[in-house]
Amino acid sequence: MMHSTSAAKVRRPASHPDSARQPAYRVFDALRPSRLMHSSNRVERRKRWTIVIIIASLVFLWSLWALSTTLMRQVRANNGAFLMDALQAPFNLTDRMSPAVSAAYMTILPLQTDILLLNVASVETFTPGVTPVVEPVAVDPIADPVVATLPASTLQNDLLGECLWSAGLYDPAAQEQLACLKLPAAYLTQGLYEDANGAAIHVVAAQFKPELATTMQVMNALKAVADAVGRTGNYVIGVGAVDYFYSSTPDLYSFTWAHNGWVYSIASPEMSQLEKAVQGFAY
Repeated sequence: MMHSTSAAKVRRPASHPDSARQPAYRVFDALRPSRLMHSSNRVERRKRWTIVIIIASLVFLWSLWALSTTLMRQVRANNGAFLMDALQAPFNLTDRMSPAVSAAYMTILPLQTDILLLNVASVETFTPGVTPVVEPVAVDPIADPVVATLPASTLQNDLLGECLWSAGLYDPAAQEQLACLKLPAAYLTQGLYEDANGAAIHVVAAQFKPELATTMQVMNALKAVADAVGRTGNYVIGVGAVDYFYSSTPDLYSFTWAHNGWVYSIASPEMSQLEKAVQGFAY
């Protein structure tokens, strides 16, 4: 008996035209919010919060990495200032000259600048062994500065300039210490400048023997006084070739800096006038 050739063929089930997409459909179906919520509720609460914390941490770390990468690219693209560049002293102080070793007040304090004229009658100078004060025989470089009763100031409440000037009064053997700055000076000079409008600019210049008091010790002591009597602005001490800080009291602004073994302090009732005075000062 003859069998039909079509009967010998194996029947195969017909395939749905979308059968290849079934895995994707199952994934999308599993990601439906209602199914996700149902699956989440079936997980133990502690495990659920652990998973949430892990996911949130990963998202936070990725965001932090992306932000830091973007900032670094921005800095490199704009050649941003780095630490040492950002801490450079203003007014080109690193390029200033220094007073002569055997300088008198005429060479320490210039008679005039672009906007200022020195009132010669107001100039005072102190040199150990020449000016009749007791020379210090010892020094306590870590002594805390104390604001004492100071001499009459050339400007009202110029405590910082007077504190620097008081280094000439320092006597470690004295029972009652009159000096605000507990460090011995090798040379001091102070004077009063006036601008075209009669505004007063008080300037103090001081030199210290490095073996007795470094300029960084002096600047730290003066900054402590500035913090005690008023407010301190931008400052850099012990980083580069020039130390400096801004300070102010209710009616006075000061800028103090140290360069090449000298310490200078300039004070004015007006901030704009102070900036001009420092810019035009010789040292």
